[in-house]
Amino acid sequence: MFSGRLDITIEEEDTYYPFTDEKGNAIIVEVKYTQQQKNDIAKLATKSLNQIKEKGYYELYEDNNIIMIGLAIKEIKLKSGGSKINLKCQIENINN
Repeated sequence: MFSGRLDITIEEEDTYYPFTDEKGNAIIVEVKYTQQQKNDIAKLATKSLNQIKEKGYYELYEDNNIIMIGLAIKEIKLKSGGSKINLKCQIENINN
């Protein structure tokens, strides 16, 4: 059952394809952010994707082809000023 609050959803209505039987797409994105040097960004991306599945965020869009994206952002503050940003994502499709 759906619980919680998802971060980002992009829904493409099936009316986008008026002359075909194709379903629309729903892209569900869960974002995790850290400034901790020790945090493993790949594990954080996997944690994001798992949250989509565990909390059932995709259930609202079961009439669509579903693309789930777990996104991790790691910001490292630089001594010289500014930041270094690392991104990692895990992607899974559910084609209904």
